[in-house]
Amino acid sequence: MRSSSRARREDKDVGGRGGAGMAQALGVRLLDEAGDEIGRGGGALGRLACIDMTRRDPRFARIRIDVAVNWQNALLGPRGVARVFGPQKGATPAQVAELERGLETFASTVRRDLGVELDGMKGAGASGGLGAGLHAFEGATLHPRYEVVSRYVDLDGLLARADLVITAEGSLDGQSAHGKAPAEIGRRARRLGVPIVALAGTIGQGAASTLSTGVGAHFSILNQPCSLEAAIADTERLLRGSTEQVVRLFALGRGRRAFRGAAAA
Repeated sequence: MRSSSRARREDKDVGGRGGAGMAQALGVRLLDEAGDEIGRGGGALGRLACIDMTRRDPRFARIRIDVAVNWQNALLGPRGVARVFGPQKGATPAQVAELERGLETFASTVRRDLGVELDGMKGAGASGGLGAGLHAFEGATLHPRYEVVSRYVDLDGLLARADLVITAEGSLDGQSAHGKAPAEIGRRARRLGVPIVALAGTIGQGAASTLSTGVGAHFSILNQPCSLEAAIADTERLLRGSTEQVVRLFALGRGRRAFRGAAAA
């Protein structure tokens, strides 16, 4: 029989919890079959048997919460938290399967005890399932994040006045085309006929899918082999250097077109 401390460590290693930790911090009791609080970590969700809302902070009954989320992130299934983001965070296949089962138990318990349906809900999988937790436990309304951003920033107006757009992402991969900033900005820039380049720390598997969203080219800012720690420590210099080279290349291309136009005249 494994010790409770070891169980807690293994649970923590699994990852996202659907906002369960937030709920517990606000007074919601997540109980197992014995009536005890479940532990921390995604694996603990598999032991969830009952949700007790009686001790939730009463102030949340008097406020309205609107949440900007990645609308493409689901809680469960092939596009869900466990299968999409678990491997990115270092989860093993066994941990991914454990987290998916835990989130399924979480969703079914929320449905039974709170009358809230999370399966297939848009944005429920945002931030490790925090979108689901905010909606289920605090009555928050989820919104596509760019809809919220547009209330405060005239993104299309800024893009229309640009000659070149440079966007960035920590890692460009097969997920980047699904609601991430480079893809959304790429789509908007393409409608306006503005060229866009994406810079990233890592160019991962499937990164080419971002090119179909309007991103014209993507580059890693790394210019030599190094550790993750070294890359993070040197991010500002690497980003400045890569940005300079992109702008130089863009200016070179524009100068060549201008020269050709003058020669033709």
